[in-house]
Formats: sequence, C-alpha cells, structure tokens
Amino acid sequence: MLLRKRDELQFPQLFAHIRYRRQQGVLIFLSCNTEEVERFLIEKLKEEFSGQFPIEEISFTDADYVPLQFICRSADFSPGTLYIVCKFPFEDYYKNPQSMDHELERLTTALNIGREYFSSRNLKCVFICPPEVEDRIQLKAPDFYLFTHYSASFTDDQKFHRDIENLERGGQDEKKKIDFLMRVLKNTIKKEDKADIYLELGEIYANLSDADTAMFYWRKAEAIYRESGNEKKYASAHGSIGLVYENLGQLETALKYLKEALATARKIGYWPGEADQLGNIGLVYIDLGKLEEALKCLKEALAIHRKIGYGQGEITVLGNIGVVYGGLGQFQDALQYYNEALDIARKNRYPQGEADQLGNIGLAYRNLGKPEEALKYLKEALEIYLKIGNRQGEANQFGGIGLVYSDLGQPEEAIKYLTDSERIYQLLNLPIPQNIKNALASLKIPR
Repeated sequence: MLLRKRDELQFPQLFAHIRYRRQQGVLIFLSCNTEEVERFLIEKLKEEFSGQFPIEEISFTDADYVPLQFICRSADFSPGTLYIVCKFPFEDYYKNPQSMDHELERLTTALNIGREYFSSRNLKCVFICPPEVEDRIQLKAPDFYLFTHYSASFTDDQKFHRDIENLERGGQDEKKKIDFLMRVLKNTIKKEDKADIYLELGEIYANLSDADTAMFYWRKAEAIYRESGNEKKYASAHGSIGLVYENLGQLETALKYLKEALATARKIGYWPGEADQLGNIGLVYIDLGKLEEALKCLKEALAIHRKIGYGQGEITVLGNIGVVYGGLGQFQDALQYYNEALDIARKNRYPQGEADQLGNIGLAYRNLGKPEEALKYLKEALEIYLKIGNRQGEANQFGGIGLVYSDLGQPEEAIKYLTDSERIYQLLNLPIPQNIKNALASLKIPR
C-alpha cells in the first residue's frame, strides 16, 4: 500500500491525539474511498497501539449503523478500549450512493441521540468512512461532530494509488501524469480534494521548470485551503509558492513565503510542516551563500524528522547538510552525512533516496580526486534511476559519469555519457547544466 507523502505525514499527529488522551475520550474521523485504504489505516493503528490499548473493530453493518449504542450495550464494553468503527460498504456506496440513504439517515440520527454516550463514558472512537459520509455526519449530526479532536483525509482511490505509483516509479513521462490528474480532477467534487490535486499538478510543473503554471496551481490550492481554514495544507501550498520564487532566483521573496509558512506550521504545532519549511529555508540560504545559516535550519529540520520518525525527510535533509559541507570544501564531512542518508534509504527500501545519495557520494569522491570510486557510485545511482524511471536523475548521472571520464582523459567515454545527458535534458525541456556544456565544448564537440 503506497500513500502520498502528504498522507503519510498525517500519522504522527493522528497518533499523538490518541496517545495524549489516554485517560480521556477521543473522537477521530479518517476518510478514504476504498477497503484497501481502510485496511491499511486499521493496520497502522494496530501496529502503533498494540499493547497500549485493547483494540476492537466495530463494523458499521454489524452495528446496524448505530455504532455508539452497539458499543456501550455490549457485554465486554470498556472505556479503555480503542474502538475502530469501520468496514463501511464502499463498493455499494460508490455504485449507488442513494441506495444507502436509509442507513445513513439512521446513522446520523443515532449519533445525534448517542452523543451523550460519547461524552459521559469517555469513549475512544476512530471512524473510518468515505469523505462524503463524514461531510453528511458533520451536516446532519453537528452536535456529535463537535466532539471531533482530529480529522484526516486519505481520499485516494485504489486506482489513483496504483496509477500514481506507476507514474512515479514506472518510467511514465510528466505529460501522462498531468493527463491522469486532470481526468481525476474532472471527477472530483470536494473543494479540498481538488486543492490536493492542484498541489500535485504544481509539483509536476515545477519539476518541468514551468514556474508560471506551477505558481498558478499552487495559488489555486492556497486559496481553497485559506477559505476552508485548513492551516496545515495552507502552509504547505504557501511554502510551495516560496519554492517557485527560489527557482526564479527571487530569493528574498522566497524566504518571505517560506518563513510565513514556517510560522503557520509552528502556530498549529504541525511538526512535519515545520521540518519541511526549515529544510526549504535552508536550501534558500545555500543559494544565498549563507552556509552557516543553512546548516542551522537544516539541523533543526533533521531533529524534527527524527523526532516524528519520518525517514524520507531525514534522508533528504541529511543529503542537503552534506551539500553544505561540500560547499564549504569539507568533503569528508559531506561523505559522512551522505553515507548516513544512504543507510537509512536502504533500510527503508526507498530507491529514490538511495540513488540520490549514491550520486552525492560519487560527486564527493570526484571532488576528492578519487575518480574510480566516483564512477562506482555514480553508476550505481544511474542503475537505480533507470530502474525506477527517473529521467532527470538519469540525466544528472550520465552527466556526472561523463565528467569523471573527462577527468580521466577518456574522451570517447566522456562524449558518450555527456551527450546522453544532454539529450535527456532536452527531452525534458530542462536547462542543460553549464558544466555539461563546458565539458562538451572542451572536447571540441560542435553544439
């Protein structure tokens, strides 16, 4: 089961709400669209809290859509148990939502009537249902919904997960990703779900170096999150706009947006967002040549990623700290951070992170005057990028390998790899790095 990064980042806060209310009642709503996602969420909850709470699954249908009454009247009722109200008939509902009007009316009526069961008995309940059903509960059972301590949306359907995985890992080009997301967008009703797709589209266009279109979609997402009061996602969109300004070279404007996003994340206590924005601010400071300030921000980000257990964030920040040390000419220190990031990527079976760090290590060895070591790591990175279909990663590694062969005085090999790199950059409509251009020019290849 593969969730998007922004979905995975919701788990630390979800777990914290349950853990910190151990002696009290807690009401959580998790929305999703398929049984597969529901089962994944249940497994995550059981994995996290096994041994801390008794956990019991309550089926909507077995409870006859009156789950609170069903729980409180059961012979083995215990206020210390974490009850997961689940097994909603997703397939039947999405085939014909109107066919379940009677059951949903029964559910919302029962929740309104049974709200005192919740408040008086300190129930710990996690409801897992379609987002449309959560919306209906909020509308038709508002007195009950007011007890909600946390709500998170995992709205990707099974096909969306499968297609996104194929698109990101299976060598599909960016245009196919855009076409796919635009088809999903046409069938999306909820504004916040549309905003999530706008965020995805913004990321793709940013990767294509199309700053104007990336900005267009991120501003649309930002406006929806501002209107809905979703400060967590608003901070993410606002920070993304800051990254566009960074790519445009407007570094002071980028810092303004990123610092505003950081302030919002801190205000609401959203640690993953705080770590992301600190990491992004660190990158801007690198661009500004303020390496000591960059290190301070990156190390703060690293501490938070470690605190919340977000491995991918840890890998990225460790690599960027290595980049700073490389910029300071401290290549041995850079290697230490790259290797630590590489170990975590391999432990977490994260091929993108593994390839990124192998490439970083290869470049560090080139700077240390160890071309054979550099080639070994750069070729390992290239092999992974080819396997997962990351074309920009391929272009970077072809270029790095070509530069090392140029250092070794092997012009034929250098030309082969450098021209492959140039070709991919052109296919992706990305600017060709200046060092690639310079190397080709020095090898007397007419451009």
